[in-house]
Amino acid sequence: CTVEEQGIYSLLSNYGSLLTRLLFAPIEESLRLFLARLLSSGDSKNLKLSMQVLMNLTKFYLYLSSMIVIFGPTNSSFLLQFLVGSKWSTTSVLDTIRVYCFYLPFLALNGIFEAFFQSIATGDQILKHSYFMMTFSGVFLLTSWALIKYLELSIEGLIISNIINMSLRMIYCGQFIQKLSK
Repeated sequence: CTVEEQGIYSLLSNYGSLLTRLLFAPIEESLRLFLARLLSSGDSKNLKLSMQVLMNLTKFYLYLSSMIVIFGPTNSSFLLQFLVGSKWSTTSVLDTIRVYCFYLPFLALNGIFEAFFQSIATGDQILKHSYFMMTFSGVFLLTSWALIKYLELSIEGLIISNIINMSLRMIYCGQFIQKLSK
């Protein structure tokens, strides 16, 4: 990517992740603490309650994500001008922020799935998860390289690679959660 494209990605990544951290990080941390406290007793009723909390939180995130996907791309230019001024409101920044709006729901859902996983998983399961994370990093590098170099998607390719990475991580945690619910 060019230096300008890297600057645009840095701007979106920093401000976008700041907004998502402000909005979603307190929920994820509260979920971690809640689950750690709830599941420390080992009661099966508490596991059912934790699954119910996760399901309700997932539904809430899906509703919020649909609003982000529907309204984010069209209204992101106003938010960008408010946050950083009109200097950064070029066409390439606006096009990229529209694609970035599709990444935010994946980031949010992955956060609660991994919070749930990390609260419940044993040491061996976390070790296995870290091996998969290395594999997912390899997939991220490969897809980034292919999307940027061969499909010439530039920053959008990097964002799509992040979406693919987050999807793989959510699938891994989702399978773990599904095994727990049986």
